[in-house]
Amino acid sequence: MYYGSTFKKQRVIALSTLALVVSTAIILYYIATRPEKYHLLTTWTSTENGVKVKIDVIKYLSGELKLSGTFTPTRQGFHLYSKDLPKDGLGGLGRPTLLEIVKSDSIKITGPLEADRPVQDITFDILGISLPVYPAGSVVLSLPFEFVTNDNLASMDIAITYMACSDKTCLPPVIGKHISIQVPSSFFED
Repeated sequence: MYYGSTFKKQRVIALSTLALVVSTAIILYYIATRPEKYHLLTTWTSTENGVKVKIDVIKYLSGELKLSGTFTPTRQGFHLYSKDLPKDGLGGLGRPTLLEIVKSDSIKITGPLEADRPVQDITFDILGISLPVYPAGSVVLSLPFEFVTNDNLASMDIAITYMACSDKTCLPPVIGKHISIQVPSSFFED
């Protein structure tokens, strides 16, 4: 009986330890894979030439700041060109999708413009040219920055460029459209 009681205690301890290890692993997995939380401030929206554009300022819990532009063609099957396409297109064809800071004394850019979609090439054999595009649908461009002023407002003059096309037609481009946005400094505070 003494050995049976000791075996039962060891078994209970082993199972309790296993349950603790498994639950800890589940918690750590959840923490590691959950999306980072953030605060979002939409500063501007508009639809022009078949594309809806939404400009947001995002503050992640880590303290990272990003200017974000969501570009969404309003017509089914339309795509946007890569941010890396030259500003005048290739041979005059296409226009890049861009989100640029034109002027701001309130912020400092801390990294390159990034896109949330992969680039694919569309080849025009008759012209002997390939153009880099995002898959049909929306693309989000983001630009990391730091808030560098003690003013009550962060002011930014930005410019957007884009052109939506399908496999049959293109809509007129929007090139270097200037937008002024202001963000209260309280948005950047912890």
